[in-house]
Parts: sequence; structure tokens; C-alpha cells
Amino acid sequence: MKRIVFAAAERAELVEAEDSSGPLAPDEIEGRTLFTAVSAGTELYSYGTHDAEKRKYPVRPGYAATFLVEKVGGEVTGVRPGDIVFTSGGHASRQRAKVSRTAPVPAGLPPEKAVITRLMGVSWSTLVTTRARPPARVAVAGLGPVGHLAAQIFKAAGYEVLATDPDGRRREWAAAKRGSRRCCRPCRWKTRHGAGSWTWSSNVPATRPPCSMRAR
Repeated sequence: MKRIVFAAAERAELVEAEDSSGPLAPDEIEGRTLFTAVSAGTELYSYGTHDAEKRKYPVRPGYAATFLVEKVGGEVTGVRPGDIVFTSGGHASRQRAKVSRTAPVPAGLPPEKAVITRLMGVSWSTLVTTRARPPARVAVAGLGPVGHLAAQIFKAAGYEVLATDPDGRRREWAAAKRGSRRCCRPCRWKTRHGAGSWTWSSNVPATRPPCSMRAR
């Protein structure tokens, strides 16, 4: 089995990993990886030199994968060989997981798109923890994949979504997808555009909401 690892700061390697060919646990499934998703923020941090002295190498990056089921444990029900499932797996040629840690990919949804659902989960908890409720106004700062998906989630839940990002291309994309009612540069936010909830989904300081824009 092949796996991508960060062997040291700024050094990625494709290595032969321990083959998971041993017997499956009764509640496990296994199969060939179809796609994995790169989480740029998390993986660039793990790959880079920041805090490298505190990191235990090798690092095994990745936490989202779709795979074609080839084997199932004796107690597994509802999943069979030939099914395509999602799991929080790493960048490896094969996946093995407890069936309870997987989700079936719906028919008609390409596995290369299904793997992106993991990034939706990053901001999903905000819907539970925020005191703002639809149709309140919420704001998303940073329109990379996580922020863009957050805007889509909030809109689908019935919120009025405002979004900001210093990159004009990202603002145009969000507006074209109608995830946000209004998109603008961070410096154009004014107090009158306050929101019931802020989601800061970027590691770029320029996208951080100003102090005057704290959520109500």
C-alpha cells in the first residue's frame, strides 16, 4: 500500500506503508481509494516549518477519502463489495475503517465531489453553537473552500449571508453561486453591516473581521 507522509519539515514522500491485508475486524470494511481531499490549511501547517520542532514525524496527512468497498467484516450490514463510501481517511492507496465511521456516497454523486463534504463539516458545528437563528444575518470571512461551503450551508438553512474576502475572484465565485446576498472586500465592512454570527474560515489575517464587527 502506498501512502503520502511528511517525513520532515517541507519534505513529502510517497512510501510503502504497512499493508492492511490482515483479517478484517467484524465491524470493518476495506477497499481501494478513489479520491482524497487536500485540506490546504491543515496540511500546509503540518508540512511547513512552523512548530516543526514540536511535531512528531512522520506525519500522515489527509482526513477525507472516498473508496470502493472490496471487503466487509462478518457483522457488517448495509454495505457490500462494489459500494462507494466516504470516510475520514488519509492520502493512501487503500482505506480500512469501521463501518460506523463511513457514509455511503449517494447514487449519482461523483466520488470526487463527495469527498469535499468533509470540508463542509468544518463549519457545520456553527449551526448548532450559534445563538443566531434563521432568518438572521450571518457573516463569513474568507471564501476559500471552507468559507464558500459555509456560506452555502447557512443559506440553505435560511440565513441571510454576507461574505468577505480580499480576493476578487473568490467574491465573484460566491456571488455567482448565490451563496451570499452580498460579497465585499474586508475593508468595506462597516458597523451597519453587523451580523448575528461571524464565521472566520481563513488563516489569512487580512480576512479577519475587525473588532467593531463582533457578532451581536
